[in-house]
This record gives sequence, structure tokens and C-alpha cells, in this order.
Amino acid sequence: MSDAKIPKTERPMGRWGHTATLIPNGQLMIFGVQNAHGVLNDDNHVFLYDSINKTWTKHPIISPPPRRVGHSATLKGKRVFVFGGSSGKKTYGDMHVLDVETFICSRITILSKQVVRSYHTATLVGDKYVKSPILGFGAE
Repeated sequence: MSDAKIPKTERPMGRWGHTATLIPNGQLMIFGVQNAHGVLNDDNHVFLYDSINKTWTKHPIISPPPRRVGHSATLKGKRVFVFGGSSGKKTYGDMHVLDVETFICSRITILSKQVVRSYHTATLVGDKYVKSPILGFGAE
């Protein structure tokens, strides 16, 4: 089944500035969007892609962060850490954690100096989030 056979109402529109994270259940989670018209939307849900059944599912987020693009999304266990990004008017330096089993999102406090970043990368280093969890590099 090609993507063209999936009804347009069930799959995400064309986008950029998003993240795609492989989550523990084997699905690909798409978070964030900016389209060709510069419109940010999809702020209260994620799209999940099941590569076995070739299906998209639109899944709501409880307590979503402010809409953004150019953020990073780093998986650790069953949680995705979303850092930074931009609304188009503001660049963020905040971090939110999304539990991919409950899809509850909450803002967490960053103990080090808060630096704003967008269009950067983040990588999990080791398995202790507090010790050396995420290194971010990129533009402001």
C-alpha cells in the first residue's frame, strides 16, 4: 500500500520543521509543523505512523506545549524530551516531556542556564538524563 492510498484526512499534510521519533511501540511519531504558507498548526496532537499496517493515526496530546517548529525530540525510555524550537515570532529555550504511552505532556525545569535554540540537534548520551542527558547544537 502506498501513501497515496491512505485517505488525506488521516495522514499529515506536507510539512517541515517537524521531528520524527521512533517510539517504543514501533510507530513513528511526527511532532510539530510548518507548511508552505508558514502556518503553524497541529499543536494539540501528534501523527503516528504504523509501518507494518501502513496507517496514520492522529493522536491528541494532553497539555501540549506552545506550538513550535525547529525543535528537537529525544527519546529516553517511554518519554520524548522536546527542547527549543520557534513559533516564528519567538525562539524557545524550554523543555517538555511527552509520555508516549499516555500522551500527557508537561514542562520540566532546566537546572542549567537556559539557552534558546531552534533548528538544532539533540542526542542522548548514556542512560542518565540528569548527568549528561542531551547535548544541543545549532542556531538561535
